[in-house]
Amino acid sequence: MALPSKLDLHMEIARRWTEATRYEHTRSGTELESSLTNAEWVLIEPLRPPPSRMG
Repeated sequence: MALPSKLDLHMEIARRWTEATRYEHTRSGTELESSLTNAEWVLIEPLRPPPSRMG
């Protein structure tokens, strides 16, 4: 049995995105899709290391 190619994997992932899932995972309200919301910053803030004294 052959392993799936990268194209096969890409096509499988693309098939999973329906209009409903696109809407569910939209990042509206942020300037960039990779930007975090204030609520997301609240969740990750305790996980961040303290600021460095070196700057």
